[in-house]
Order: sequence, then structure tokens, then C-alpha cells
Amino acid sequence: MEEERKSYGLDLDLSLIGEFNSYMNRDIQFFIKHKIQLGSDYRKNTNAWDCICAAMIRIADIIAYLNSFRTNPEQDSRQAFGFMDFMNQSSSLIDAINMLAETFGLSLEEENKSCEIFNKAGKDNQGSDKLYFEYLRSLCSIHPLDTSRHKRYMHENAKFECCPFVVWNNSTFMGGDADIIAKIYTNSEDSTNTKESIYLPQVVKYVRHRYQLLENIKKQAAKLVEERKQELRNIPIPEQRSSESFNQYLTRLENESVQRYQSNQQYRWDFIKMIMSSAMTNSNNDQVFAQYKKAWKIAVEFERNSLQCMKRKGLSCSGISDGSEGELGTLFDRLYYPRYGIKKYTYELGKVLNLDPQSANYSPCNRAWGREKLADMLPFLQQYVAIDIDNTSDKELFILTNIALFEHALKTGIIVIPMNADT
Repeated sequence: MEEERKSYGLDLDLSLIGEFNSYMNRDIQFFIKHKIQLGSDYRKNTNAWDCICAAMIRIADIIAYLNSFRTNPEQDSRQAFGFMDFMNQSSSLIDAINMLAETFGLSLEEENKSCEIFNKAGKDNQGSDKLYFEYLRSLCSIHPLDTSRHKRYMHENAKFECCPFVVWNNSTFMGGDADIIAKIYTNSEDSTNTKESIYLPQVVKYVRHRYQLLENIKKQAAKLVEERKQELRNIPIPEQRSSESFNQYLTRLENESVQRYQSNQQYRWDFIKMIMSSAMTNSNNDQVFAQYKKAWKIAVEFERNSLQCMKRKGLSCSGISDGSEGELGTLFDRLYYPRYGIKKYTYELGKVLNLDPQSANYSPCNRAWGREKLADMLPFLQQYVAIDIDNTSDKELFILTNIALFEHALKTGIIVIPMNADT
């Protein structure tokens, strides 16, 4: 028995919170303005995102700590401080799980009534695993000098409990087969001092069980997201109307994007508007520019389908049929970021971005450096477009660079315009 008590830890699966975190970030647009659905009145119906983030961080850090933590009787000869810390951190973990359940409207009422792990129903037979765990923590750690709130678990005739020692079991306190003994004083003249026997495998099992509720919370969150997506799918997004210009159409789609995904990507839509309202000063570039604009019109229609269907996978929504949507996004994404996979000019391309008049980094100094780096790329760019750096505006140089990258992406297969697509 002594060897079995040498080390107790949780050994929780850290990937569970990792997957939950990834899911929250993947569908972040649906959670940014999510309201807490259950719980205290002062918290209910308030924005939940900060609480979600705080809970996820706490859970991940606590699990990492507890997985490396071992309660060890040899290190706690007088007081089981390791066990006290274990209880406190486990309680914080459970509080974070409860917060997430409240946030997404998942009732834990049945879980909170269960008495299957500790089998401690208390004097009134109304206790539960949840309540008994809270009693142990209060007695051993946070309220050792006044454990009077948990009356159903207080010993016979006791109106008050205080705990001078929490120790590993040995012959001094005659604790039977328990792992930890909490010595209890009651200030009662007609009763002897007593103890609470604590079995660590039960405590560990309870904490593990509460942590695993995170999977149910994730399913509840996914259910709420799907319900919201279905609501949005039922709101039609018309194709370009005969009464609106293409720029007006783009603005309407931009507004739909903000409404549906709660993220403002105005810079992308402004970029397309800039492309559509521009012209080439060198007629040798007219053909490739026309092809580039047509590709954008095709991508915009796929983006409209994506907004309508509330998904970004599948040919009809992504414009991509090679199954790599998760890696490279949609056709819309690839057109906006055509330099994917070009490693040779990574630095130069970063500086050429500063030639965009709409960029926050557009300044005389950055423009000059951007032109200099663009000159370094001429052997690559001139394979696809005609460029005269000295006699071309910043904006046109920026557009020509994107056209060249687009043509290169077509050549290398990073961008493929669907055969049946048309405008």
C-alpha cells in the first residue's frame, strides 16, 4: 500500500483542451459576440469571449501543471501541502469547465447530482460528488478554520469544524486504508475529535470526469454554431443586380461578410475594387490584366456562394476542386495571396506590398525601398508582365506584381480556374 501512495497525478489528455481551443479559433466569428447563456444574473447575457479565452488558458495551464505534479508523502511529512495544492488547482480547473458549460448553455444539473464516485450522499441524503469535493477542499485547504457551510457532511452533533492537520495516512491517526486523513476538531465538549478519510483514486477519478465534460461542451458549442449558420443560410444573397455596379455589388458582399462572420476584411474588398477600377498604361499588359480581372469576378461569385452556404469547402463554395481548401483556402484567398509557395522572393514581396496606396505603410521611405526590391525581382516578373519601373506609378507596379504572381500561380497549378466557371 505504501508503494501505491508514492505518487498520484491526473495524467489528463492535453489534446482535449487543445482541440477545443482549435475549434474556438476556427469558428471564432461565431463566438466573438456570443452571450453567456446560463449562470449568475450579473454574468448572464454578457459577451462571453473574454471568459472563453480565460477559461481555455487556465485549463491548458492547470492541466500541464497537474500532469507534471505528483502528490508525494515523503515530501509532506507534517502537512500534505501537495494534496492541498492539488485540490486548489483541480477546483480551478473544474470552475473553468463549469464556466464554459454556462457560456454555451449546457446544463450540468444531472452531473452535479451524481453520487457515483465518492458515494457520499451526506446526512440528508441530498449530497453529490460535486458537493463532497467542495467540502473536502473547504476542510483541507481554503476554510480549514471554519468549515461550517457543508452541514450535510459535518460529523454527528458538530455545529462547527476546523482542521489542524491534513496528513498522509499512518498509524498516528489510524486511518485504515485511506490515503489522506483530515483531522477534525469540532469545539464540542461532549464529542471526541474525529477525522475525514480521503481516497485519492476517487478524487483523481472525479477531476478527470469533470475535465472530460469539455467534449460535451464542444458538441454544444458546435450545435449552436450550426443553428446560427442555418439561420444565415435561410437569408438569400442575390447575385449582382442589373441596377448595381460591380463595385456596389462588392460592397454588398462585404457587408454580408461582416454580418455573417463578424470579421471586417474591408482591405480585401478594397483591393478588388482597386483592381476593377484600374487600367494598364502599357497595352502589352492588357490581355493578362483582363484575364486577372476575370479570375477575380469568378472568385467573387464563389465567395458569394460561400457566404450563402456558410461553408468554405467544396467546389461550389471554394472554387477549388483538388481537396486542398484547408491548406490554401479558397480561390478568393489564393487570388488575394498569390505569392504562396514562392520562397525565393519572400523578403522582396513583403516590401513591394508597401507600393499599395491603400496600405498603412505607404510612405516615401517605404515606397522607395519597395521599388528597389521590385527591381531585384525583375527577372521573375518580366516573364509574365511588361514593367518599366521608372515610368510607372506605385499602384500600377503593385498591380503588375500581383498579375505576375497570378500568372505564375496558374503556371504552377497553385491557382486553377474551374473549367465551367464564367462571369
